[in-house]
Amino acid sequence: MLDIALTIITLASLIVLLVFSKVSTDLIFGGAIVGLITFQVITPEQAFSGFTNQGFLTIAALYVVAAGLVRSGASFSMTQNIFGNTNHLRWAQFRMSVIIALLSAVVNNTAVIASLLANVRDWARSHNIPQSQLLIPMSYAAMLGGNCSLFGSSTNVVVFGLLLASHDGLNLGIFDIALVGLPIVFVGILYMVVFAGRILPNQANGRDQFNNTLKEYTVEAVVETDSPVIGKTIAQAGLRHLEGLFLAEIQRGASILSAVGPQTVLNENDRLIFVGDTSAIVDLRKIKGLSLLDAVSFPDSSQRVFVEVVVAQNSRLVGKSIRESAFRSHFNAAVLAVSRHGQRLKGRIGDIVIAPSDALLLECDESFVNRFGRTPEFLLASNVENSEVPNFEKAKLALFILLSMLALATSGMTSFFNASILAAGAMVLTRCVSGREARESIDMVVMLSIGLSFGVAEAVNASGLTGIITQSLQNLSGLTPFALLACTFLLTSLLTLLITNTSAAILVLPTVMGIAESLSLSPLPFAIAVMISASASFALPTGYQTNLMVYSVGGYTVGDFIKFGLPLQVLVFFVAMIIIPLAWPLQLI
Repeated sequence: MLDIALTIITLASLIVLLVFSKVSTDLIFGGAIVGLITFQVITPEQAFSGFTNQGFLTIAALYVVAAGLVRSGASFSMTQNIFGNTNHLRWAQFRMSVIIALLSAVVNNTAVIASLLANVRDWARSHNIPQSQLLIPMSYAAMLGGNCSLFGSSTNVVVFGLLLASHDGLNLGIFDIALVGLPIVFVGILYMVVFAGRILPNQANGRDQFNNTLKEYTVEAVVETDSPVIGKTIAQAGLRHLEGLFLAEIQRGASILSAVGPQTVLNENDRLIFVGDTSAIVDLRKIKGLSLLDAVSFPDSSQRVFVEVVVAQNSRLVGKSIRESAFRSHFNAAVLAVSRHGQRLKGRIGDIVIAPSDALLLECDESFVNRFGRTPEFLLASNVENSEVPNFEKAKLALFILLSMLALATSGMTSFFNASILAAGAMVLTRCVSGREARESIDMVVMLSIGLSFGVAEAVNASGLTGIITQSLQNLSGLTPFALLACTFLLTSLLTLLITNTSAAILVLPTVMGIAESLSLSPLPFAIAVMISASASFALPTGYQTNLMVYSVGGYTVGDFIKFGLPLQVLVFFVAMIIIPLAWPLQLI
């Protein structure tokens, strides 16, 4: 009984800290594990068993696969197709939710989030839309869509396996669950589009370079030979609605087009003059077929990044033009733009005379800040976040690796774990992503939180708390069939908040099916209820892997999940309780 009491206290403390404290999620889970080990509720082996769990390792591999998609530019193109050219928040939420839900019906939902998370954040920033309005709906849409097929969620696969093991004669097709899954998707997306703007925070995306001081630059880009934007209009090339970036003019040979309309057609070697801030210029650099003019002579721009520097008072650069300073030869860097007191400077970059406190936007190699950041030349030197240029030559290869991973996993040729680690290895071996980038792509806060959450689940089992829950299930045999179905759904939802969703399903399903058989009821509707409820845990970030993946990066609190996710969970419950008994009758025929 002492172990049960300690486990309950730990779970309660865990939830309170997640809700009310600002301590990092991984530290909170780590503290809970230390307490459980100290009081010998679980052994160290049980506490850290999650780090050898295939689900945990699969998520780590998916981060590497996602990094390959990002670095190759493949996911950038996917994200552009998801959102189109819209700047309207609700339309963006709707398009994103529908497409991610559909993808999650045929692809494992965790893989969908891992592949698109970074680029959805980039899209939100470039369109000046708070990412907090998109990331929770993104996670929820993936969870909703995962309940439209048997392989959309790993939990569905486990439940189906348990069902077949005990009832060989049951016939459940891959997309049969969509009978209840699709109505839930419809209701869920409608709820999110209507209420996300009212409930979710509208916090800024955090453009914090140089203490959030906005600097306006003028940058020139050239349309490359064989560029895919040649022959397209400004609007078709995606250059019309770049947030924070304005196409001021086009230099075409000896002529200048100063009134650039959306229907202006781009030609080879056109020089495009943009005005914008740092973040916007980073996005410009990721458009295939455009090269920033003063950086085109570097042979491998995919290995180069953006850095902002502020010129020191006594720098030897002061009083010299960019051309006279021999910046390229001295620093192996190209000066792309100059900002003086937050204002853009007109004229050609090479002719600008450097003054103290000028902010320079550079394209340079990754070691620039370490080599020159502390020299007397610069007051400040800071890498611009996420400024690497995608290696578009690898985009088709990265997409092929992703599709191969999904084909292997869904065909049954190998497990999703094996397919994901093969895909991660292929991304590194084919140089879609470097080894360093692969390591850096893994979000350690998320991974530690997920790994340690398995230890908390072990405590629920080892302490005997699961025995009490199982006993309470057995006491439900006196309920009516519909009440038993409702209790199955609610209990699985509750357990999913405390332990992993797969563990909750494994715990509930055998007992409920045993009760159903004793009452001459069909086990199929109860199995469907377990699938839906175990994969639709919206009310806490710990309820599902995709929630944890967006929790930290979105800057959310647990309260955001409760306020936005709990009503959705109630809606899903009512829709499921209406449709499941109609689609799969409770009484055996």
